[in-house]
Amino acid sequence: MSTEATEPLGLLVEIVPLMNPAMIKKGDVAEFKILEDGEPLLNQSVVVGRNMGAFRHSVDSQIILHSNENGIVSVLITHTGIWWLRLIHIERSALAEEMDFFSRWCSLTFEVK
Repeated sequence: MSTEATEPLGLLVEIVPLMNPAMIKKGDVAEFKILEDGEPLLNQSVVVGRNMGAFRHSVDSQIILHSNENGIVSVLITHTGIWWLRLIHIERSALAEEMDFFSRWCSLTFEVK
């Protein structure tokens, strides 16, 4: 199976699966590396959720995790179906006269069969 799904794309901020998402199964702990400019992004809040059909807006359908000292978020896969991770990385701009903050967004979606 291809390793392309586990390689960084070189985006400003990205979520990189450490195993091919097509191989993730219910009961696995899936790990994802959070990168900013190719470097691990530490203590970044990441919202993790899954599609629950009619209950998709339930508080129980999403959690907030933080990346560890290696930029990794570990997610226990409790159900089959569509899962997603998203984050917004905000930092103060060095160009204070032109803008206050930089805001970088990214997401990753995968299906567990």
